[in-house]
Amino acid sequence: MYTILVYNLKLNPRVIYVFQFIAERWKNISFQFTTNLDEYINYKGLSLNYSDCKLKTNEFFLFQTKAIYNDINAVKNYKLTGSNESLKFEWEEGSVDLICSIFVMLSRVDEYDAENLDVHNRFVYNKTKLSKYLDSRIPIVDIWIEEFKKNIEEHFQIGIILSRSFQITLGVDIDYFWKYKNKSIVKTIAGFIKDLMKLDVIAFRTRFLVVFGFKKDPYLSYDSIQNIGLPKESILFFVLSGGQTKFDKNQKLNHKAVLPLLEEISKIGEISLHPSYEASTDCSLLEIEKTELESVCKKFINKSRFHFIRLKFPKSYECLILNKIIHDYSMGYPDLLGFRAGTCHSLFWYNLQNETITNLRLHPFVAMDRTLCSYLKYHYNAAMTELLKLKELVKYHSGEFHLIWHNSSFDEHSEFLPYKALLLNFLGQEEVK
Repeated sequence: MYTILVYNLKLNPRVIYVFQFIAERWKNISFQFTTNLDEYINYKGLSLNYSDCKLKTNEFFLFQTKAIYNDINAVKNYKLTGSNESLKFEWEEGSVDLICSIFVMLSRVDEYDAENLDVHNRFVYNKTKLSKYLDSRIPIVDIWIEEFKKNIEEHFQIGIILSRSFQITLGVDIDYFWKYKNKSIVKTIAGFIKDLMKLDVIAFRTRFLVVFGFKKDPYLSYDSIQNIGLPKESILFFVLSGGQTKFDKNQKLNHKAVLPLLEEISKIGEISLHPSYEASTDCSLLEIEKTELESVCKKFINKSRFHFIRLKFPKSYECLILNKIIHDYSMGYPDLLGFRAGTCHSLFWYNLQNETITNLRLHPFVAMDRTLCSYLKYHYNAAMTELLKLKELVKYHSGEFHLIWHNSSFDEHSEFLPYKALLLNFLGQEEVK
C-alpha cells in the first residue's frame, strides 16, 4: 500500500470528495491530507501538492484555481477548450484544475437551478454549453483519472492496482405488472371496445386469450429475464408502487395477485423502489410508496430509481436520504446514451447546498431500452452497435455497465419486439460473470 500525502492550503469537503472517489478505484493507494506547510515540506514519502505554486522537489504538482472554493454560480462559470476526449475546463486563462473539473462533473453543478427543462421538468443536456464540446457517450471523468493514474505511476515509479473489475447489471423497471390481466371489469371492457374501434384484431384476440386464462400476459416476462445469464445479485426490479398522475398506471399493491408475483420476482432479482412521477420532489409521497412496498414485500427497501428519470437537484436525493435509500440508479439521461456524471463508476452524492459528502451512492446507468427505441429511434443493428461500443468503453475503465430495461419491452405486440432479441443477444456476446 502506498500512502500519498496531499497538501492543500484550505482543505475543504470538495477536495476530499474527489480524492476519495479516486482512491476507491485504486486498491494500493491511500490519500492523507494536510494544511500544515511544515509537515508537508518535511514529509519524506510520496507527496502531492494541490495548490497554486510548487513547494518542493519530487512532489507531484496539481494546479489549483480559486474555483474549487467558489459558490455554485461561480463554479458554473467555466470555459471549455478542446472537445470530447481532449476536453479541458478552465476558470483562469490557460490554467486547468483537474480536481475542480472532476468535481464539476460528479457533483452535477450544472443541474442546480437549471433552465431549459423539458416537458417533464427534466434537465436537458443538449441545451447546455457543455454539450457543444462533449458527447454524452464519452466518460470524460474516467479518461481524466486514467491519465492522472499514468502520470502518478510515471512520476513516483510505482504501479497502481485497480480495485474494481468490469460488470454488467440490469435494472428492470416495472411500470405495469400486467398488460391485460387483473384489471377491473370496467377497464377490461373498455380495452376490448378500444381494440374494436381501432380494428386491432391481434390485440383483441390476445386480450381475450389472456383475460380468460388461455395465454400468459405479455408483461409477465420474468422467465426470459431469469434466463439471460446474469446472477441474481446483478438484477434489480424497480417497482412502481404509487402515484396519481396519468404517468402512474400500475395496479395497486394491495391487489391479491401482486404479492405472489413479487415473491416470484424476488427469486430472480432484488425488489427495489420506483418512486412515482411526483414523488421525485415530494418526500412524504415517497415515504408512503416505500412503506407500502416494504409492507407487501416484508423486507427493507434501500435501492431506487425515479420514474421517468425525473431528477431535481438537490430535492430528489434529499428525499431519498430522508427515507433511508442508500443506492440510487437514476443517474443517466432519458433521451441520450452515455455518462451523465462523466463516469461509469458509482459515486457518493455530494450535496452542494450544504457542502457535505452524503452516504447516498449513485449508480450511473449507461443505456435504456426506451432511449434506444423511443428517443433515438434506432433499429436493431444500430442499437446493438451503440451498446457494444459503450460496453467496450466501460470494460476499458473497469466500470459498471448498468442497463435499464422494462418488463413491457418483451411484449410481442409492440414496437419493442426487436428489443427482446437485442437484450438477449447483447448479454450473450460473452459470458457474464
